[in-house]
Amino acid sequence: MMAEAHAHEVRGEHKMVLREKFSQLYDQFFKGEDPSAGKESFWQDLFLLKVNADFLDKLIAGKGEEQLLAQKETVNMLFVQYSRFLKDENDIRVANVLQTMIVLLSAIFKKKFTQFGFDAINLIMGFDQAEPYMQEFLRTIQTLLKPQAPAVLRGLALNLLSVIVTATDNINENTLLEYFMVHSIFDSLAQVLRGKDLREAHGAEALFLLAVLINFRKHEGPNPYLTGLTELNDDVVLHGVGSIVVARLMAQNAVWIDRNPPSAGMLGRIGALFSSMFVASEETSSPITVGPLGALLLALYETVHLSANFVTMLTHTQVVSRSPEGTVAAATPASLLSEYITYTSFLFQCTDPDGLLYTRLAFVTLMRVAEDVYANMYMHDPNVTIPVLLHRVALRHRPASTERLPPAPLACAVLSLIVEYLVAHLKRSIQLQHLSLAISVVQRLVAYQKRQQIRLPFLWQSLWAALIGLLRFVVPKDGPGDRDVGAVVGLVQQVLTLLNIFVTYGDAFLPDAGSYDALYYELLRARDAFDLVNEFAVSPAVEKALGQRLVSGLINLRAITSHFAPKIDAWSADHNGATITPDEVLRIVRDNYDTLTLKLQENLDTYEPYTEVSEAPLLRQITRAVVLAHRPARIVVEQLSVLKP
Repeated sequence: MMAEAHAHEVRGEHKMVLREKFSQLYDQFFKGEDPSAGKESFWQDLFLLKVNADFLDKLIAGKGEEQLLAQKETVNMLFVQYSRFLKDENDIRVANVLQTMIVLLSAIFKKKFTQFGFDAINLIMGFDQAEPYMQEFLRTIQTLLKPQAPAVLRGLALNLLSVIVTATDNINENTLLEYFMVHSIFDSLAQVLRGKDLREAHGAEALFLLAVLINFRKHEGPNPYLTGLTELNDDVVLHGVGSIVVARLMAQNAVWIDRNPPSAGMLGRIGALFSSMFVASEETSSPITVGPLGALLLALYETVHLSANFVTMLTHTQVVSRSPEGTVAAATPASLLSEYITYTSFLFQCTDPDGLLYTRLAFVTLMRVAEDVYANMYMHDPNVTIPVLLHRVALRHRPASTERLPPAPLACAVLSLIVEYLVAHLKRSIQLQHLSLAISVVQRLVAYQKRQQIRLPFLWQSLWAALIGLLRFVVPKDGPGDRDVGAVVGLVQQVLTLLNIFVTYGDAFLPDAGSYDALYYELLRARDAFDLVNEFAVSPAVEKALGQRLVSGLINLRAITSHFAPKIDAWSADHNGATITPDEVLRIVRDNYDTLTLKLQENLDTYEPYTEVSEAPLLRQITRAVVLAHRPARIVVEQLSVLKP
């Protein structure tokens, strides 16, 4: 019995030794020893051992920066062998090498080197050998990204690239990326996006890499990723980008919609209103966040901005089934644009710093879309009426809900999104630039409608009321307060220009004559708002030239209120001070158009095309947020049972 127990104990100790051999060997390396000396098959055997990620991470974490730099020769030797065995014919060895590099580099990049650009490169591969090492490394990685490579190896290769790309919070300080600019992997990333199976497995990671690499020292020098996307005319790749983004948006929208299912008619809205009085909002307990999806939002923006053929991606449509729990789902079409509108309506609730950044990026993206003639043709096509769900936040008079918009061209959904933002998200803390970008989206859509004389079936009164409410918000009776006066003037000028487009050219693109009458009705209700703007324009706080521009924008608007107000007052006097009804106001408007004189204003439908330099700080902040959200908190070792030796 004792002999058997002793034998069992020995076997157990032997098994423990085998299981921990990886840890023992790396412990020896980082103690300054060389366990490979004199052993011909050492590296072949080492890379067949399962990677102990936790041990290796803790091993590096326990060493200071100076201690690591003192072991430069050891680390250099390891990475030389890693590069050599990345080309090994044994897939398990290659996978273990990739995982070891992922763990080791992640641990090294957590260190606070005095000069990251020099110290990290010198520690990993030696500064003098960095160029040939990175050239060979990136060439090998591209081989692992090919369609014929095993999926596990391809995924690990992309993960390794992501670790390198996210080495620093500010990518412009990541000197390693200079080698990515010299030895481009753009074609390999595009290949991943081109194939359906590759795209489904690794597309999001490839898009992350593409989005970040495009923004490395953007516009400071040659960038093959920026150039590659700009010159890309491969519809299959663009379709791939669209399918990846729309799939992720649909998945996230489904989660948020489950919390706020589409309202079921008037009774459903009334029930929800009463319920919201007694039940805490689910949105409060489950806040809206962006997280890793931010990389795809950045990639979407870059594609829209850089690719002249982005409409191929924008119009990507697929069938989706959505329904409240317990009912039969109806298959309906969903496009990238329709899902992006839904996503953005939820995003408005995210008021943390990152959420505000992505809200601004959404407006910039939509503005860029609205500048493109082909995108406008798509958005205004009466035959393209894809259902759109729009989230509305809780206000005093309504509960939070997700509304299914009536069938209409997608431009209507974009306008509804902007109106919702202007109505429900005006707070003293709001950034005026967000509001300016939102108005810029509307301005571009309306300019296109005016030029093409497109009569969009949209409830324009909602937009006019929102614009007038915005004027009252930014120019209150007590003045603009601590807001930047120049920004206030610019925003007010945008609103006045937009209102003047409707006044001057509305009869050419509004749905019917009744809509034009309704415009005048809303303007008459806004008489006090126009008076406040006029007082602001002539106040000492506003530079004279800027103030004169605002006064000029008010000429026709105040002429309308001055022309019709006395007639409305006369009606009230004739009826013993009775409150005039909306129908009577509209009748007075229709009866007195002929005597109204307005000044012809030109170039109202012109605007400055978008230039990225104005949003360069935003893109740097977004890229930083994307890097931080993507960086893994903990490395998980892949199961390699699917690989063959």
